[in-house]
Amino acid sequence: MTLVTPALMPFLLLLFSKVFPKQEAPISKGLWFLLLLPALIILVLSPTPLNIEKVTFTDSGQELVVGPLYTPFFIYFALYLIGTFINLFRKFKRGTGLEKLQIQYLVLGLVAASIFALLLNVILPIFGFSTLVSLGPFAALFLVGSVSYAIIKHRLLDIEIIIRRSVVYSALLATLTVFYSIIVFGLNRIFLPTGAAAFPRPTDLVAIMLVAFTVDPLKRLIEKTTDKVFFKARYNAEETISSLSEEISSIINLDELLLAIKNSLAETVKMSKFAVYLKVNGNFNRIGIKDGFDKSLETTVESKYFLNEILEKIPQLLIVDELKQRIEEGSENFNKNLIETCESLRKSGVAIVVPLISKDKVTGAIFLGEKLSGDLYSNEDLKLLEILGHQAAIAIENARLYEEQKQFAGKLQVEVKKATTDLVKANDRLKDLDKAKDEFVSVVSHELRTPMTAVKSYVWLVLNGKAGPLNPKTQEYLSKVYQSSERLITMINDVLDVSHIETGRLNIDLQPVSPIKAAQEVIDTLIAKANEQKIALIVKKDDTIPLISADIQKLSEVLTNLIGNALKFTKAGGSITVAFQKSGNMIETAVTDTGVGMSKDDLAKLFSKFGRLESSYATMASTGGSGLGLYITKSYLELMHGKIWVNSTVGKGTTFTFALPISQNQKPVEEATTLIPQGIIKSR
Repeated sequence: MTLVTPALMPFLLLLFSKVFPKQEAPISKGLWFLLLLPALIILVLSPTPLNIEKVTFTDSGQELVVGPLYTPFFIYFALYLIGTFINLFRKFKRGTGLEKLQIQYLVLGLVAASIFALLLNVILPIFGFSTLVSLGPFAALFLVGSVSYAIIKHRLLDIEIIIRRSVVYSALLATLTVFYSIIVFGLNRIFLPTGAAAFPRPTDLVAIMLVAFTVDPLKRLIEKTTDKVFFKARYNAEETISSLSEEISSIINLDELLLAIKNSLAETVKMSKFAVYLKVNGNFNRIGIKDGFDKSLETTVESKYFLNEILEKIPQLLIVDELKQRIEEGSENFNKNLIETCESLRKSGVAIVVPLISKDKVTGAIFLGEKLSGDLYSNEDLKLLEILGHQAAIAIENARLYEEQKQFAGKLQVEVKKATTDLVKANDRLKDLDKAKDEFVSVVSHELRTPMTAVKSYVWLVLNGKAGPLNPKTQEYLSKVYQSSERLITMINDVLDVSHIETGRLNIDLQPVSPIKAAQEVIDTLIAKANEQKIALIVKKDDTIPLISADIQKLSEVLTNLIGNALKFTKAGGSITVAFQKSGNMIETAVTDTGVGMSKDDLAKLFSKFGRLESSYATMASTGGSGLGLYITKSYLELMHGKIWVNSTVGKGTTFTFALPISQNQKPVEEATTLIPQGIIKSR
């Protein structure tokens, strides 16, 4: 056995260097065989005289006479050991933080043990000095000491699981042995007092059955008991991450999210303190809960050294004690002032710093205190925290964005409410102003119409010879005064009508009315003017056209406006046609002229208040208008549940069409006298 271990140890060390601290690439079968072949040859030839020819014992101890294989064995040992150091050195250069420290202490132990062993067991015997060979095995103490220190200080191996399982299975074995012995002994005393039965005895079979059915429950009981004793409830890291990921992905409230993370960590790693800081505008600010930490942590975390020199430089899980040692030993290119920061973190009770990394940027950090048991965080704990850091970062970032959006929405709602209130006040103010304007217009219009009516009446009397004969020049002047007063009264009436429409004071009396009869009566009043202008007025009568529902006074004014406008803008020799047709439950009345027509730009503003036309159509009129005629016409028709539209082609003429609903009652109302506006022709 003493020859087997030295033969296989270099090969095993080389394999260990390939997988420690983590395996980067699998070893191929060919390489495995080539590495193993020299070890097997040495192993087979080691017990032969080729390795050690003879051993003699003297007063000073034993002396070895080495054979020809001893030098190749030394070369094999040295080459494999050099290969081991090369692998570890390459991993040390690529490693970071904790991995470097673990490799460092392992290499120190290997170097010390190798030098001691090679000197005593290989080099000195080759030169004939073999009295110290018996001390060679003690070289392993260097490696044991170095590895033990690395296990305690730098988590070289997670032996917690091994110890726990050893305790559990040892307790289980002892319990089963005692339980089995008691059952067999007790049953034999009762049922086989003479002990004459051959093996297997019935009592043995009963004991085996009892053990088989109780081994699993007993194992679980022992595990639970040891966990309580050691204050460490076991957990499955994968299940914890899976359940926590599912939980935090469904939480958008930041406080609830942080509480869920804290509770999950409290159940698994059982930390003593918990806090979360997020990076906002280049600074770390605490958010949500801060369980166990005092205010000194905030001063440390907010320092520029911590932010710029630690988390930004090493965006990975940090163990405060190990970080401080790395800075002191100079294993990382850190600012020495960070030692003070690490000391402050440790005084604040911080053991672990878990960076929150989202989109390759550090967005914050989770700070954890020591474990409640006082033990170090295991490798299993660190892996859990590292995975949690990435997933929590995304969840926290989403929750923070939701909070910002919620705050913005609340602020926006306040602003909108304020703006709405301002608009309502402004609208109420405008309504008051508009009402005052309408009242002013109504009062002024009434006050103007009374004297203008008197002026018109007295001028009419003078023109008709009531004040004596007039010379031609005077008669011409008075005629112009009469026409101007007539236009002014018409405009005043229009303004009053608009005021009544917009204030809702216009009365509409809907009755069954014949549209043909209404059109004919309007044409009768305008025929003299049409004949004077040599324009033909045509009414296409159709006895099948039913009565419509309309206000006779307003309908007459609508027809007067449309036909009067057509007379203004139709040249001598032209014609104006009024036609009727039924369209569903409406009667359409079309007033078509052969005038100059209108452009599309003019059509767009035709029915607006003061919508004066800019094209040549407007210049055809001999007299201007108020610009309210078609607006009043459209308003009248809408109040009578009708509508109006226009089609026009420049140079060919214009057609105004309005539609009013058919009356349910087809019996016309008896009319004493149809009130036709005399001489009122309203302009567009």
